[in-house]
Amino acid sequence: MIMYDIIEKKRYGKELTKEEISFVVNGYNLGQITDAQMSSFLMAVTIHSMTDKETYYLTKCMKNSGETIDLGIKAVDKHSTGGVSDTTTLIIAPILACLNVKVAKMSGRSLGFTGGTIDKLEVFSGYQADLDVKEFENILKEVGCSIVSQSVELAPADKKIYQLRDQTATVDSIPLIASSVMSKKLASGASIILLDVKYGSGAFMKTKKDAITLAKLMVKIGKMDGKEVYAFVTNMNVPLDRGIGCVDEVRCALDVLSGRSTSKLAILSKAIVKFLYEKYTNVKDKNIGQKIEEIMQSGMAKEKLAEMIERHGGNSTYVMKPELLPKSKYTVEFVSKTSGYVHHIDAYKIAKVVQHLKNMNIANELKPTQGIRLNVEINSYVRHGQVLCYIHTNSKSGLDSMLQELESAFEIKKTKTKEKKLIEKVIE
Repeated sequence: MIMYDIIEKKRYGKELTKEEISFVVNGYNLGQITDAQMSSFLMAVTIHSMTDKETYYLTKCMKNSGETIDLGIKAVDKHSTGGVSDTTTLIIAPILACLNVKVAKMSGRSLGFTGGTIDKLEVFSGYQADLDVKEFENILKEVGCSIVSQSVELAPADKKIYQLRDQTATVDSIPLIASSVMSKKLASGASIILLDVKYGSGAFMKTKKDAITLAKLMVKIGKMDGKEVYAFVTNMNVPLDRGIGCVDEVRCALDVLSGRSTSKLAILSKAIVKFLYEKYTNVKDKNIGQKIEEIMQSGMAKEKLAEMIERHGGNSTYVMKPELLPKSKYTVEFVSKTSGYVHHIDAYKIAKVVQHLKNMNIANELKPTQGIRLNVEINSYVRHGQVLCYIHTNSKSGLDSMLQELESAFEIKKTKTKEKKLIEKVIE
């Protein structure tokens, strides 16, 4: 086969065979196909898309480009396409483990404007996310949940292709997104996978229509590969909770685990736990909601999280004593210039301010203590001069531009608003 011919075929929107897609993926992974050729191929796919069959072949080739994990036991996994104040993993894993549901989770790091799940877990100093498969399996069997970073040997072709997509404006192609996510999920060993596909200003997919298309495609790919895969399509126009940034988000997760929170994060986390519990056990338990509340209120959920953190070598002190979580050097107030009800809090604009905090650092990393803490939620009544949010920062450089950005993030009106549905669709 010749790469030129394959590029030309896709440039005219024609369907590629399994062998042609295998040639492209394996050739690029082995360095036999150049970045220039692969860039042309990715652009042709972005313009002309792929059939479901092509997307499955692409997924399977990337999955098989590295190691695959066989846990030997039934386990669940949850993947989010990324959101603002989204710490559901830290909540659902210990609760499900208390319900005797095994949670095998391979998570990522920075999501751009905030930290990934591993970054948040590393707030608990000493937490080791880079474990070998054997230790991962041991913790999973003995504790009931384990969260590790994705192995460098897991779908290596996807990692290499994604880096090129990031440089060539080919990230927002639905078949390329679907194959990237699913190649890693299908290689990671869980037998039941729930995808939380978000849409809105604070999500990668901006419209509900595109999110549903992506979710359906990923579920179909999973089923074609013999896995149980389901998807929630959820609204990400408003932050899920009040904290954005590693420490602030950990604090929110601990509030939910204590049973004290009524936030969107709490609502979504409980819905995910209930869904995965029923799929894992094949039991429709009418008392599951009450059981989840009892697990949180009794302290069992936090104890399970602490146990997992300790088995990973981390200091779990903060789980029981969140007041000891580290703090930023400065806390800057952003206040309302009017009175009324909070109609909207734009997730994207809040996230952009957190991105500014990240860019202020020499290493261009979001420090754990930096972030934003919202002081209001949708339909809160605020008065002129009342604090809308706090900026947690280690430097006062660039604060003026951040405060200007926040001006348009909060919409305040004289009347309350009708809140939009959080979980828009469940795809099975």
